[in-house]
Amino acid sequence: MQDIINFFSDIFSTEFWPARWNCGLWTDFHGWLYIIAELMIWAAYFAIPFLLFRIISQRKDLPFSKIVWLFIAFILLCGSTHLMDALIFWWPAYRFSALLKFITGVVSLFTVYALYKIMPQLLHLRTSEDLEAVSEKRRKAELQFSNVFNFSAVGMALVSAEGKWLRVIKAVLDFLGYTESELLELNFQQITHPEDLVDDEKNIEMMLCGEIRSYQMEKRYIKKDGSISWALLTVSLVRNEDGTPDFFISQITDINNSKKLINTIDLMNKKDEFMTIAAHELKTPITSVKGALQIVESNLRRSEDGGKNQPFIEIANKQIKKLTWIVNDLLDVTKIQAGKLLINIASFQVQSLIEEAIDQVRYEKKERAIQLEGDLSAFIEGDKVRLEQVLVNLLTNAIKYSPKGGDILIRVEYLEEKLRISVIDQGIGIDPDKIPLLFQRFFRVENTSQNFSGLGMGLYISSEIIKAHDGEIGVESKMGEGATFWFNLPLKTKTIPPIILLAN
Repeated sequence: MQDIINFFSDIFSTEFWPARWNCGLWTDFHGWLYIIAELMIWAAYFAIPFLLFRIISQRKDLPFSKIVWLFIAFILLCGSTHLMDALIFWWPAYRFSALLKFITGVVSLFTVYALYKIMPQLLHLRTSEDLEAVSEKRRKAELQFSNVFNFSAVGMALVSAEGKWLRVIKAVLDFLGYTESELLELNFQQITHPEDLVDDEKNIEMMLCGEIRSYQMEKRYIKKDGSISWALLTVSLVRNEDGTPDFFISQITDINNSKKLINTIDLMNKKDEFMTIAAHELKTPITSVKGALQIVESNLRRSEDGGKNQPFIEIANKQIKKLTWIVNDLLDVTKIQAGKLLINIASFQVQSLIEEAIDQVRYEKKERAIQLEGDLSAFIEGDKVRLEQVLVNLLTNAIKYSPKGGDILIRVEYLEEKLRISVIDQGIGIDPDKIPLLFQRFFRVENTSQNFSGLGMGLYISSEIIKAHDGEIGVESKMGEGATFWFNLPLKTKTIPPIILLAN
């Protein structure tokens, strides 16, 4: 302990050591070469921290700023030891030199440890090529959105959650008679007819509270010249990732010439409904994929154990699959409307059709049993892929609309020269008044559309596929008592073994 006390009390003492010039046989050339080299190293070691300090003081967004401060301290201390080695030629303060080297060693070890801790994150930093690729993708996406928005044949506008116009296309300006700068200074309340304003604001309030996702109404606008124009207004709400309202998307259609446009309005209603639902349904899986992949990336940066990221990868894959189904349904509707839905007829066994359909929904059924009842050995003629699409859609609906669980039954029956396949669930059931509308394009039951995703195309496509096979499709249901969806197909060939009951 006394040695330590004496060490610090005489920290700057040079009493017991001669200057380095007096130790050994230093020539002028040798000594000054050593001194100049030490001073050059010291100068560089002091210049580098100065430059690093300027960088981090001007760039607040740089990552890992704490490790940069450690490097500044480490380099400054290293430079100080070299300066001290040069001074010892005249000032032999060896105690102070030892203390300085010890402090440098401690800071060096802390710097090494800090650098080791952030190594996984450093290894996963994006390269300039990665950032350039992301920037290019974002630029293309923004350009596509801008083109869709600006060149739409329907009047479109973006409106803030407070009602202020944010962005409008030329069709809206022509309809209202304002210039863009004039309209952006206003809010929608100022140009809405007073008699329509109450209903409009009520719909907006319901949408902000989450009671509805969109609304459509006929309303009167006050044009710049004071005249009144009728428009069909369709509004949907875009929310931020945290669920807070961001902005409204408004579609404004001129309906002043109602007698000439009555048929067009009917088509536009369906189109607007489709666009609203499709935009929402496409955005949801994409956002889920993005969030899941961001979590995976974040975890990979923080840990070398990648096993815990598997659930997030599965979520991403599931949502991508869902998005693929939606896009395929859109394509099928287009083909049906154009009369180009191809049916490839071939002979196959009913058992293979049902087993492959069940296999497709294995990730959806959530531990539920799917029971098979009846004779599965019959051979029928039809498009196996399309009929499997029908059965998968019915099974998916049975799972989706049975939130409280319960087994699902697939029943195979023979009705004279027809084969009937039924899918029976224990779900929420269907209002009998809505059953005649179920197989219409884009139809969705109002009291369930808020709780269950979908575009309302699956049953319509299934109906068209069954019709193309000269068959029939139908449903039997009561509210709260589940539903039975069935379809009949002409039976070409069959065998009749004993009736069997199988459990999957």
